[in-house]
Amino acid sequence: MRYLVAAFRIATAAIGLYTVWYYLFRDDATLIETFTLQSNIMLAAVLLWAAYALLRFREEPPALVKGGVTLYMIITAVVYALVITPPVNPPAVLFGLPSSQLAHVLLPILAVVDFVLFDRHRRFPWKNALVWLSYPLIYCTFIVIRGAIAPELGYPYKFLEVPNIGYAGLAKNVAMYTVAFWVLGLIVVAVDHALPRRVLWPRTVAEEDVAAAAPEPVEPAATAQVGPVEPAID
Repeated sequence: MRYLVAAFRIATAAIGLYTVWYYLFRDDATLIETFTLQSNIMLAAVLLWAAYALLRFREEPPALVKGGVTLYMIITAVVYALVITPPVNPPAVLFGLPSSQLAHVLLPILAVVDFVLFDRHRRFPWKNALVWLSYPLIYCTFIVIRGAIAPELGYPYKFLEVPNIGYAGLAKNVAMYTVAFWVLGLIVVAVDHALPRRVLWPRTVAEEDVAAAAPEPVEPAATAQVGPVEPAID
């Protein structure tokens, strides 16, 4: 089981890295600025880390990191489904899917499968849903500042295009997306709490250490039954 889980994670990371490579070297290198590709890169890195830890009996990625990357992939899929207009008749890249569906559909599904089946659960405190918002907010801040300094570089998403929506529209969008992403984070935490501690995940390094350190059960020694002492008969 350990090797199958590691193989799944390595294969998923390989798909992610290939998708990123296709976007950057066959499409447009400036797409590295998109939330989608950055999330795909983070997913590949964390899954390779998790696979290595599994095979080498090392500590797995922290729950805060693994859960955050899972949330970012879910955000990628949700925004793609509800906000972004997909390209028309794009060429197939892998498995008969275009690069847009690899990055926005297949990889988020694989990330959720890995989270549900192979992660340890009941590790996320509710505050993680707020902590995970730090990356999207930092990303948004960077894009807006860069757009103000170098407007010729443009904006990767229409809901961040300050020249078209103004700062009032930007504030409205940021508030709306922040609440939506926070709710998605709460759902991730709730699912983590609802699932059993392990679904298909093999015993972790930490659990093996605890099991190895536990003392062996000691069977109670047989106690001699003590009764009244009979007097000696001469």
